[in-house]
Amino acid sequence: TIPLVGGSALGCEWATGAQPQYHLSYSGFSNNEQHLRRHWDNNNTPWHYLDKDDLPAFPDFQQGEMDFINSVCPCAGLSMLNRRKGGESGRGSDAVQNGWMLTSAQFVLSTVRPRVLWGENAPALYQGAEELVQKLVAIGLEHGYSFSMVKTDSKLHGLPQRRVRTFYFFWLSPTVPMLGWKSNPAPLLIDYLEQIPPWASLQDV
Repeated sequence: TIPLVGGSALGCEWATGAQPQYHLSYSGFSNNEQHLRRHWDNNNTPWHYLDKDDLPAFPDFQQGEMDFINSVCPCAGLSMLNRRKGGESGRGSDAVQNGWMLTSAQFVLSTVRPRVLWGENAPALYQGAEELVQKLVAIGLEHGYSFSMVKTDSKLHGLPQRRVRTFYFFWLSPTVPMLGWKSNPAPLLIDYLEQIPPWASLQDV
């Protein structure tokens, strides 16, 4: 749900070797997703906007058959780059933008019921947004899912860049699995840039 710029959606395709069965999003994000729609236009991947009235009738979302669904909800409500303390665009556990995580989880866990729903958000979700986490846990329990989180940094996964993120998981299981720790050393930036293939475009901009 809510693929936004599409990095995670493309990563899922590369990791599994399979294209998505469908996308779930909201019409307010449609401009962010246009390039992803163009990328998958040749395979007619269906797009469904959950705030529209033309959603497929049950059970056309393959309820109970999906291995996983991934979600990249807006992170402005928890991002340290957001300096606002209050109001609709403010930062904090109760920020309005965090509602997308709750709304999406409620729909996916109640209607699609995949084996796993996982999402990515700001590092503050892991520590500092306890009230929001408790709401996520409660949604999971309501639908028979357990909940876990992992906080990690892109420099631990082969990229010469520091980007700390939180990944959260709903598991269709009474308990969460013990995920194995993975760490890939990051090369020097100059060595990383040398991996750009000679045929890559926009290298003279």
